[in-house]
Amino acid sequence: MRQLLVENQQAGIEKTRAKWRAGEIVRTRSGVTVDCACGCGRAVYRSPSQLKSKSGCYFYSRSCAIRYRWSDVPSIARKLIAEEWWGGRARQRWKGRWGGRSAGHLGGRPRVSVTEEQKNEIVRLRALGWGRRAIARRVLVGEHAVRLTLAELDGT
Repeated sequence: MRQLLVENQQAGIEKTRAKWRAGEIVRTRSGVTVDCACGCGRAVYRSPSQLKSKSGCYFYSRSCAIRYRWSDVPSIARKLIAEEWWGGRARQRWKGRWGGRSAGHLGGRPRVSVTEEQKNEIVRLRALGWGRRAIARRVLVGEHAVRLTLAELDGT
């Protein structure tokens, strides 16, 4: 019984495929084909229910949408901050991110300078087999300063 059911289904599928190939079945769409808003040149089909975008932008893929949104970053940041879509901490955080992007490494802590006494002590303790953390605690400098000093003295 099951075998007969499967055979009938297969026959029905084959008939439908034959009609499709012959052009007897034509699939009609009621939507519109629009160009991708990011400018990649791809066309996107949108049904009438999908043609309700507030921005009027339609994208081929998620990566196209991201590319479009981040194509002009400074103007987006100005718009978001000026229109005060964000308040308080969020605006402060994003202003810092955008400012840091254009300004490079401004401010921050100055580089630690290690005196000659400290360099000698670092070398002596390293010769005794001490680790960087232990040396840093003993000499009262950061672990990073110890690593830089050792690298400088080793010539690497």
